[in-house]
Amino acid sequence: LSTVLMFLAMALSCAASWGIGWSVLLLVVHLVWDMAMQARIISATKQLFPEKRGNIFDFKFQHDWYQSCDEAERQQIAQCSYQAFKIMTTIFPILMAVLALLSMIDLIAPAYSLLVGAIWLVQQFVYNYTALKLDKARL
Repeated sequence: LSTVLMFLAMALSCAASWGIGWSVLLLVVHLVWDMAMQARIISATKQLFPEKRGNIFDFKFQHDWYQSCDEAERQQIAQCSYQAFKIMTTIFPILMAVLALLSMIDLIAPAYSLLVGAIWLVQQFVYNYTALKLDKARL
């Protein structure tokens, strides 16, 4: 969620009068903060579940983490992914039609970035909602 909001803020700052300098600073601060938070969360998760593998600073982290998941965790990942896919395949054509109409009347400047960000936010919220729902069903 923080990454999506960071890109939305960058799009707005590029369109605003305060310029690209603040966007670059925002990107650097966000990347440092995000990596530090991810490292702490992964470390805490590894303490709870010692069988988990992967280093957040490694390019193969997602692969290593997925390989250390059990069958139930993999099934949860699959169901969340499918739900996000199903919702987004409905939303993408509608938003693309709106974007096409807006571009034909020259109203697309910052709106394009905001709409792409909105698509991304919807995808993230659907995935997280499905994950929470599956967690409740397992308990």
